[in-house]
Amino acid sequence: MSFKLRVTDPAKDDIRQIVTWWSEHRDAGQAQRWQIGLETRVRTLRQRPTSRPLAPESRYSSVPVRQLNYGVRGRPTHRVLFIVTENEVVVLRVLHLAQDALAPEDLGFDGLSNP
Repeated sequence: MSFKLRVTDPAKDDIRQIVTWWSEHRDAGQAQRWQIGLETRVRTLRQRPTSRPLAPESRYSSVPVRQLNYGVRGRPTHRVLFIVTENEVVVLRVLHLAQDALAPEDLGFDGLSNP
């Protein structure tokens, strides 16, 4: 089964902020490659999204929150937080691995399956 994929506005904002930071502090070309790679990797969630591990945020959520780790050159630096509904994968946030787990209210949904 192939799931639809939806990226929430907070996740889009996270990606923009990461790419901006990377462009200003590292290299604009590398930032672009990171974003293209992330988008490619996120699209793989359309197939078997529940095979990804639960995120720490799941402990405080009524809906299982899963994560996909991503980084350049095989070294994970960020995690993509997402939920799986009946027919859709919803990307909630994209965070650096060093960031603390988010509270439910910071995930961008109220614990229901329709963020």
